[in-house]
Amino acid sequence: MKEKTVAIIGGTDATICNLLNCVHKSGKVLVISERNIIEEEGGRITWRETNVFSLTDLKRALKGVDVVVFVNQWERPTARLIQAENEDLNVMLADNIAQAAVLNGLDQIVCVSGDRQGQEIEHVLTSYGIDVTTVQFGRLVGAKKRKHPSRKELVYKEVMIETNLERQKRSKSTRHLKKMWVRVTTNTASASPEPIISTIVHSLLSQPIRLAQLIDMSLSNVATKKQIAKQAITYQKSDVCSIQRIQLPEHRDASWAANRYIDWLEEVGSPFLRTMTSKNKETTIYLFRIPVLRFMHSEEHSDNGRMVFHISGGLFAKKHNKGYIEFRQVINHQTCIIAIQEYEPSLPWFLYVRTQATVHEVVMALFRMHVQKQK
Repeated sequence: MKEKTVAIIGGTDATICNLLNCVHKSGKVLVISERNIIEEEGGRITWRETNVFSLTDLKRALKGVDVVVFVNQWERPTARLIQAENEDLNVMLADNIAQAAVLNGLDQIVCVSGDRQGQEIEHVLTSYGIDVTTVQFGRLVGAKKRKHPSRKELVYKEVMIETNLERQKRSKSTRHLKKMWVRVTTNTASASPEPIISTIVHSLLSQPIRLAQLIDMSLSNVATKKQIAKQAITYQKSDVCSIQRIQLPEHRDASWAANRYIDWLEEVGSPFLRTMTSKNKETTIYLFRIPVLRFMHSEEHSDNGRMVFHISGGLFAKKHNKGYIEFRQVINHQTCIIAIQEYEPSLPWFLYVRTQATVHEVVMALFRMHVQKQK
């Protein structure tokens, strides 16, 4: 039988390293993240440094993968400035994973969640029809500050895994959902989820292994210093990631939101600000008749639920800018994510964060209020 490939996305450094210690025996392991954490080990663990918040990049990174383990543990972009709520980042990442998984023909997504947003993330993942196994913990651990308990301190009293079949029958959108409720009771404040994840992955790959062995493996093979790279706050470029969420009116889509945003900018900014769209679908924003930003509609990456515009120029953008603006529908198409990624402003950084960046946040808040008033 062909050896399968497991990809790990999300999680803290310690969580990723502990998962590698026990999942790598299931097959080849691929770690996909915004940053490099560990070294390659004997060819069985491959590292792909990827912008996981870019759907195009994640599609490319998941080629050849069979199962994805998504640890919903506050994965953040590496941009120098991030204007986004953690919940919105999680929704966009989950949507990227689900779409990339479907397009690459993956067998399964294993989602590990330990916070109140778990149900929303589960809903996003299952909306594309792929099989999803959700592992929910009262508290997801693995942060750098956590000290692993000793074997004497850690005594497993109960491990319960139930398949929720009734929920699958009630909702069409969750017919592919294999929900795993996991309760781990210990005499410590929290218990590590890695052994349970390993069990599920092994089961999915038809290579069962005893839970006790995995518990021992997870606790004894704690990540070494060589496996965890020193993370200095360094930025290859001064770029911006802005992700905002709005609720769409009924019977409206991403195309409507993009067009409404462009028209609305001129309405609220007149007479100082105006917008113009050319025949080749390049939109220019003028401030005092000066073209401050240009962006071109990308038909290749757009559809009814997604509109993408590549930043092509303007006074406020650096030359050869790879930034883009995206309007994307998620969660039953009623929620729209408005994202600006890889945008490099031309203003000096200290000036940008105190002027243009602040104005952008205010503009997006006003636009959200405007959309809420639409019928």
